[in-house]
Amino acid sequence: MLAGCQNNTKLVDQTKSSPSDTKNPNDVETQNEKILQDIKEKLLEGKVINSDFRLGDEINEEKIAQIKDEQGDAPKDYYYDFKHIGIGYDYKTNKIDYLMSEPDDIHKITRDDVLRYFGEPTNIHTSMNGMDEGLYSVDYNEKYRLHFIFKKDTNLVVRYSIEIID
Repeated sequence: MLAGCQNNTKLVDQTKSSPSDTKNPNDVETQNEKILQDIKEKLLEGKVINSDFRLGDEINEEKIAQIKDEQGDAPKDYYYDFKHIGIGYDYKTNKIDYLMSEPDDIHKITRDDVLRYFGEPTNIHTSMNGMDEGLYSVDYNEKYRLHFIFKKDTNLVVRYSIEIID
């Protein structure tokens, strides 16, 4: 019986976890889920990370000029392309119908992270404009479509965008 008690003590000691065995709440998976949650919350408002613009808003040339000064990139026809955001608009109505964002920490998110969080895509393209990137699209609700662009060789997110569903 005494030997049995010693074995139980060893069993208890073996099951104790060291600090290195416990998950750090700031691990990459938790951070990725927080970013995806932020993307979802902004999407419900018709917005993207890093932008005050909203889908359906009219273009405000003063705000565009301010962002151009801050980010340094030049606007293009019906699409403004800045360092971390892009804004597309319907030139007939001057209303925003497309927003793109490339927050710095989005590049850690994998295709599997996106699939787990948002579910199966409604549309997949294996190449975008001949680039080595793939597109995941999902009609998130009746108003908005969500796109993630992945680097094919790593399956990591390059950028994401939202658009109004016609």
